[in-house]
Amino acid sequence: RESGEWESMRKLLPRLIKAGVVSEEQAADLQEEVLRQSLLTASDETALLAAWKQVPKNMRQYNSVVETFAQAAVKLDKAELAGPVIIASLKHEWNPALVLRYSDIGSGDISKRLKQCEKWLKEHPDDAGLHLALGRLCAAESLWGKAREHMIRSLELEPSSLGYDAFGQLLERQGELEPAMTCFRNALRLSQGKRPE
Repeated sequence: RESGEWESMRKLLPRLIKAGVVSEEQAADLQEEVLRQSLLTASDETALLAAWKQVPKNMRQYNSVVETFAQAAVKLDKAELAGPVIIASLKHEWNPALVLRYSDIGSGDISKRLKQCEKWLKEHPDDAGLHLALGRLCAAESLWGKAREHMIRSLELEPSSLGYDAFGQLLERQGELEPAMTCFRNALRLSQGKRPE
């Protein structure tokens, strides 16, 4: 584990369980960690997809594993790979963090992701993460008014550092520098555990 030999750890895990060195709960945690690390250390699209194929079907619904896959895809500039995986996971269990990952800007079809988020909004109208995702996607499509609406709604529901930062960037792009600076200050305040102004 300390040496980062995740493939060796994956092969060793069944023997550790059989020998009683680790409990079933510890083994499950280790297996999840091994899978997440193999996704994160994938060097290209082929390696990432190969690592995903090694994830057992029951674990493909784990939020942490799906989010790690999405994070790895974004790191490789292949954010579009994560779309179907995130959608499948969200059908199983709703998770605002995954919705934000779904809105990560990549080379994928932004309008398709925007439509999907709008469908989810009917079921989750008061989800701050979903409104932030919609705001980010609207901004990417230059739908400034809708982007502003969704970002403000997100901050009304749940002020967050990420939300203030995204809104600040939107305002900055619109030339509203003073309000943008206020948003950036609020993002910093929240990241320091302080209340926004």
